Amino acid sequence: MHKALSMGVVSICFVSGASAAASCPAGLKSMTQAELFFGRAAVPAVTNNDWRQFLTREITPRFPDGLTVEDGAGQWRNANGAVIREASKHLIIVLPGAPDDGTKLSAILKA
Repeated sequence: MHKALSMGVVSICFVSGASAAASCPAGLKSMTQAELFFGRAAVPAVTNNDWRQFLTREITPRFPDGLTVEDGAGQWRNANGAVIREASKHLIIVLPGAPDDGTKLSAILKA
């Protein structure tokens, strides 16, 4: 019922008590940020309750230390060339740098 439309990964720097990585200014630590976009116009439409359940069951257990979810208004072009507009969710996770970060993201996309 849920479909991930896109996923991006960006390297960023964050304030940390740990020693700084060579590519970050002093006092900052290099980390990676993943961004996933979820369309809500599936048939049937993904309700607010559906989203909360998906967040609770699939996302939060994999990244319990924190994440951000924003509401969005997405659009995409279908195979017939029509522009489809739909409500969406934008999920942002600053990855802890664990060896299984990619596996956890893939599991969310599969779910």
